Amino acid sequence: RVVVPEGFASWQIAERLAADGVCDPRAFLQIVADKKLEGYLFPATYDFEAALLPATVAARFKAKFDEIWTPEMEARAREIGFTKNETVTLASIVEREVRAREEGPMVSAVYHNRLKKGMRLEADPTVQFAKGEWVGRLTYADYRETDSPYNTYRVKGLPPGPICSPGLDSIKAALWPAPSGALFFVAAEDGQHHSFSDSYREHTNKVNKRNRLRRQQK
Repeated sequence: RVVVPEGFASWQIAERLAADGVCDPRAFLQIVADKKLEGYLFPATYDFEAALLPATVAARFKAKFDEIWTPEMEARAREIGFTKNETVTLASIVEREVRAREEGPMVSAVYHNRLKKGMRLEADPTVQFAKGEWVGRLTYADYRETDSPYNTYRVKGLPPGPICSPGLDSIKAALWPAPSGALFFVAAEDGQHHSFSDSYREHTNKVNKRNRLRRQQK
């Protein structure tokens, strides 16, 4: 029995498969890369036999994704001008950003609004993906110097593909964002929630307030 949590990247899934003796992790990751399956290894609980072919395992994950991707989702993606891959890409970013599940539609709304205005997404998880690890906190050098199409601080629009396996809630959030004009968000003091703003000035004030509180708590 292998449990794949929401937000796992393919390398994390490969490590878990290897630890449980399911398949060779390097061969699995090669199949993921060749077939462009990042984001489509649906997070769920799976029962596998030991020592399976990596292609068989990858196909099981993709088949599970295909089960949850409904005609309604396909129609909604077309309605908002997204392809399936763009939807899963945005959903994967939302998945890595959100701690409180109910905030997914608001985080999605921020990214939808930024895309419509031609703004950079400036999503930390995409930079982390480009660096190949989910680091706790990025530096200014990471934002400036990470040369990758996944660095959304340097490149406008969505990255080339998903950065992790999003769950159903995040996929729905990507397709049905909250009705909001927010363009910014910042992690609140508890680190688990976000505070949303429509203007850069409001956003900056919230960031400064949060940083003051953090300094006072040290």
